[in-house]
Amino acid sequence: MKWIGASAELVMDHPVEAVWEFVSNVENFGRWVDAVREPRWTSEGERGVGSTYESEYVWSGKTSHVKYEVSEYEQPVKFASRTTEGRFPYQGTITIESLEGGTKVTHDMMAGSDGSITAFMFTYLGWLLRPMMKNRLLKELETMSDEIGRDAASG
Repeated sequence: MKWIGASAELVMDHPVEAVWEFVSNVENFGRWVDAVREPRWTSEGERGVGSTYESEYVWSGKTSHVKYEVSEYEQPVKFASRTTEGRFPYQGTITIESLEGGTKVTHDMMAGSDGSITAFMFTYLGWLLRPMMKNRLLKELETMSDEIGRDAASG
């Protein structure tokens, strides 16, 4: 399998705690991650490393069922997960850092190839794909910030 990675960061005008509450609840993922639909916890009990969740993932008009596991959970600074089943191998880490006047949120993501064509693309077109991935991650962080703002205004 071939992996390709990208990273984006955004300084948000929200407190660390609000960002953590939003990010660490996977049921919010569908509100800010473009291709994720119907995310839901599948494990019971307290959330942390080893907790599991699932979602539908829509890409190129096709919907795939994906299962995930939380791989890092450091309240309120880091939330990471990875796929355990599904068509699209993924590893992602969100890091939250308090700054004077805001909160810096960094999203590091690794996507794995799902076949020989994707592996070829990652190998030979990675220079083109990485900036596209970074732009998508930045757009999603902007959407996350907007959604956290909506929650704060309504609640």
